[in-house]
Amino acid sequence: MRNRILSLLKLLLEGVILIPLLVGCHCSNSYEIDGRVTNDLTTEGKKVYLSYTDGEPIDSTVIWQGRFRFKGKVPHGEKTLMAVLRFPPYYVLPVVLEPGYKIDANMEAYGAKGSPLNDEMCHFIAHIDSVETLHLDSLRKIASIDSPAIAGETLSPTVIDDVYQAMR
Repeated sequence: MRNRILSLLKLLLEGVILIPLLVGCHCSNSYEIDGRVTNDLTTEGKKVYLSYTDGEPIDSTVIWQGRFRFKGKVPHGEKTLMAVLRFPPYYVLPVVLEPGYKIDANMEAYGAKGSPLNDEMCHFIAHIDSVETLHLDSLRKIASIDSPAIAGETLSPTVIDDVYQAMR
């Protein structure tokens, strides 16, 4: 009898330890995206599209009061999925669909945050933007220098922008 009570206590203790571990894990394959765009007459009622990076559509939703929402599931077996939010013709925003996370997408700030990979991608994009700004500023400084190499030549902002686009 004593062994039976000890066995039941051991089983109960194992259950008390394992249940919170199982309940607390990110076992769901669901994702949620809450997004926003400018709340004006040009966006209200328009559609935002969620698609795979190859353009294959996943879902679409309508903008209401400058906000939109997607809810879905990452296909079984996928840990993450790269996707793109499109609001033609204005915005294209890459997002990583990570199961168990709610993603906050700001189309105008060109950022999606709320999950580890989206936070990293947002940081990376900000870094790339700062490098592009430095390059463009350097081109503008070169154009403003009065050097013999460009004496008599006029480098308009349009020419600078063309050179910058060619460098990309």
